[in-house]
Amino acid sequence: MNLNKNDIEIRKKLANMDNFPEDITWDVNNGWEDYQKKYSNRRHTFRLNSLSIAAAVIIAIVSIGIAISIISKQNNIYINTTDHKKDILLSDGSIIWLNINSEIKIAGKKIKLNGEAYFELKGDNQYKIQTPQGDLFAEHSYFNIKARKISKKAILTVSMGTVDILWKSDISLKTTVPNGFEACILPEIAIIQRPLEDRNYLAWKTEELHFENTPFYYVVDKLEDLNKIKINLSTNELRYCRVNENFHTLSPNEILTELSKSLNFKLNINDHQVYIEGDGCS
Repeated sequence: MNLNKNDIEIRKKLANMDNFPEDITWDVNNGWEDYQKKYSNRRHTFRLNSLSIAAAVIIAIVSIGIAISIISKQNNIYINTTDHKKDILLSDGSIIWLNINSEIKIAGKKIKLNGEAYFELKGDNQYKIQTPQGDLFAEHSYFNIKARKISKKAILTVSMGTVDILWKSDISLKTTVPNGFEACILPEIAIIQRPLEDRNYLAWKTEELHFENTPFYYVVDKLEDLNKIKINLSTNELRYCRVNENFHTLSPNEILTELSKSLNFKLNINDHQVYIEGDGCS
């Protein structure tokens, strides 16, 4: 039998074994023979076990690599939406809904937003949200932020928890916006807080509109903002007609066609221009 390096080492160790008690008889040759009888079977088993262990280690390493990759991708995200909305699941279970024509960059706990997004922050992490109009800090809170570079203001609406606004990046000038309030952020001018009045601030996400004794001009403003269209009213009397309707659509065609029946006006739609004619509601 050819001896490999391990065999030679074991043979040496057997030869050097001594200092046994008087009632123990030790013979090197017998010990070596016993070792050889068991060695071939154990070598095969050992090799199989070694291969299994090696395979398990490789699988574990690959799995860890995949997990790290997924987390890394989740913590380093860039999304630019055009004609579709997007929802993003973060590694701590938080969710961000991104409106159309919006841009977001996520690097760990730092988020840069240009556009509109709704945040549901559920984990223990505090996030810093950078907008063109200022920085926000939040954790364990739900809120909507509308902040575009082309706009002179940003609107923050908090539906759960609190959100801190850092005025001019100065911690001593921090403003806390609580649940049920909205804040208008005017860079270099002021941060104006007021109780939430717009029950349709999340219409872009839910695709539902609810009006209760609402002036028609507010309905018009909302449809213009959501659909990026211009609605022209022929008379001021129409502006103050009251609307009591619920809609499960944001389509101006569908909504205005339905309202024309109750408010008695004529509707003319041409590209991104809408013309409404009527004498006003009775």
